[in-house]
Amino acid sequence: MEIKYDQNNMPKIGGWLYLIAVSLFFSFLGSILACVNDLNIYFTTDTDILKIENITLFKNLFLVKIFLLVIIGTLSLCCITEFLKKKIVFKKHYLILVFLSLIHRIYMLWFLHIFIPIAGLSEGIAGILGALTYLIIIYFYFKKSTRVQKTFIYR
Repeated sequence: MEIKYDQNNMPKIGGWLYLIAVSLFFSFLGSILACVNDLNIYFTTDTDILKIENITLFKNLFLVKIFLLVIIGTLSLCCITEFLKKKIVFKKHYLILVFLSLIHRIYMLWFLHIFIPIAGLSEGIAGILGALTYLIIIYFYFKKSTRVQKTFIYR
């Protein structure tokens, strides 16, 4: 259902939505930078730098990480345009983006645990719990917030 507003009563982006806008920008920028960095690592020919025994397994699993980053970056860009156009579908896509970021964190913790068993497990789990908490909070914010309901109204 599309709500009609006159020029004096247009819904505005404000409040906590500014933080979501900033997080979208950094999600997009971060995924691009991480992809460039990861592609450099993936295409390195000097396997002594990596100090990995099973380089084929490492590269295959690393490719999955790069693929996840490409999906996150693409979805971030889609969410940015939907956010600016105040599309209803933004809420669903943003929740998917936050969920994919959580999946990426879990995958990275597992990936690092395979190849670097001494990597910070407790810090990784804390990051996963923080991302899960954010996902739950943002879900209920999108469901209950009047500002969100009145802002994202266009199809």
